[in-house]
Amino acid sequence: MRLFTLAVYASASVGITRPMDHTLTISEPRGPFREPREPIFSYDYSIQRATWATPHGVRVKVSIPSELDVLKIQLMGQAAGSPGQQLIIGNILSRKIADWKLFIAEAEGMLAERRDIKIEPYTGAFAHLFSKLTLCFETDKHIVREEVRRRTGL
Repeated sequence: MRLFTLAVYASASVGITRPMDHTLTISEPRGPFREPREPIFSYDYSIQRATWATPHGVRVKVSIPSELDVLKIQLMGQAAGSPGQQLIIGNILSRKIADWKLFIAEAEGMLAERRDIKIEPYTGAFAHLFSKLTLCFETDKHIVREEVRRRTGL
């Protein structure tokens, strides 16, 4: 299980600063899972702060038409590659979107309390956060594109 901390990336991407005792430790997520009756992929994370006795769960939902497809078109243009390559691109990008949404949720204070939480797609009531997701995407676009090139040959 790979662990990483949120403080460094989040402060650089979305402008948060937190004392070191509030650093969030995140385990490698499980997923993607396909949500029933919804066009959504979800990832499950386990998060913990030094001041918490036990870790807590976070489910991050990534909307396929409203988030994944929009950013995939910005990254790769219209359909490129074989169906297998498209699957790999979708997996890479949906995981990145879930990670970015977790960082944004931390910056917004959604992960401050000791409880399990669900991060919904950035549509409807959460549509104002899509601009922050786009900012993270623009910041890391070259990294994602390089990973796609390395894994698919496109």
